[in-house]
Amino acid sequence: MGERLDLALFDLRSGWAALKILASELGWFGALGVGLRIAVGQARGEPFKKLGPPQSRGEELTRRQAAGAVLLERALARRMESDQAFNLTQRVVEEGSLIFLRAQIPRIERPRVLAMSGDERLAFLRGISARFPNSTVEGLKIEGESEFEFKVVRCLFVELCARIERPDLAPLFCAGDLLYFEREQPQVRLQRPSTLSEGGECCHFQFRWKG
Repeated sequence: MGERLDLALFDLRSGWAALKILASELGWFGALGVGLRIAVGQARGEPFKKLGPPQSRGEELTRRQAAGAVLLERALARRMESDQAFNLTQRVVEEGSLIFLRAQIPRIERPRVLAMSGDERLAFLRGISARFPNSTVEGLKIEGESEFEFKVVRCLFVELCARIERPDLAPLFCAGDLLYFEREQPQVRLQRPSTLSEGGECCHFQFRWKG
């Protein structure tokens, strides 16, 4: 019950945020038309219907998050140039990512983390990474007092985009991470020199204290 309620609230908040962004570009009538097209597509099981049922709970949740973005880009590509459709979809996905990440990641505060033992810090990082069923995380590491990192070696967003022959859309689901740490985590800086969506061997998340 709790998970279903959380998902419903996330859908409501992210849907309203998406509608406002689309209305700023397309007008309310255009935004509602795009929203209706997406809703119809989701009711038909698109864009993942041909893949058959999800193979895990993680894939089920990832499909739920990704479906709207894929269908949005498809709907926008009917109305504008492909690069414009991608960029507008990215704005929508970024806003949805901010809403999602705010709910999943606690404020990371330097004094609190530095007061932890090494094992406690690793447990803290593992607890955060466990909230993302779309990712397989390895290499959790803490370097001294100022650095910590991990590597995402499997991402279901990337895999789903490849399976529907739209690997070009996979980077849409990466952009929100950097934006979230820039805006919402004033004490932590995120660097990510490689990502799976851009052909890297992993998504390498490197965290440093600001200042």
